[in-house]
Amino acid sequence: MNSKRALSLHAGCLLLALAVGMAAPAFVAAMSAKVSDSKYSCPMDADVKSAKPGKCPKCGMALREAQPGATGDAVGLHLRIPDITVYDQDGRRLRFYTDLIEGRTVAINFLFTTCTTVCPPLAATFRKVQQELGERAGREINLISISVDPSTDVPERLKQFASKFKAGPGWSFI
Repeated sequence: MNSKRALSLHAGCLLLALAVGMAAPAFVAAMSAKVSDSKYSCPMDADVKSAKPGKCPKCGMALREAQPGATGDAVGLHLRIPDITVYDQDGRRLRFYTDLIEGRTVAINFLFTTCTTVCPPLAATFRKVQQELGERAGREINLISISVDPSTDVPERLKQFASKFKAGPGWSFI
């Protein structure tokens, strides 16, 4: 793999990891926020609410006025997931958002094939999830394992790793 492509893959994975990492807290906060009469809330901790302005007792940040119509559900929540080019274990060129995420329910983990500590248990957990899903895997829910070492984890290596954990349809390694 040439160095330009490797650098591009590293940058893409980093952007993807950052986007998912930054979006997750906002998503969790939005999903767990309660509908209430509170007019103010902490921007760092959605559970801190107040009827009047002030400071958050947990982090000290100024409470912000709640948005009109904010209900705490996912309606109106706009998270931007990058639509970068990725390659799966079969060497197929895919767009991350368009081909793997858009309109689907997905579970994502991060690993690398030379990892000997946490990655095998992560993959084994996805294997159990896939077994529990049965025929629903790939149809209702997709599993995506994202390598954090794309210069080493080329499609052939990802395919071997996927085979080791008996990955079936609906489980993509990128």
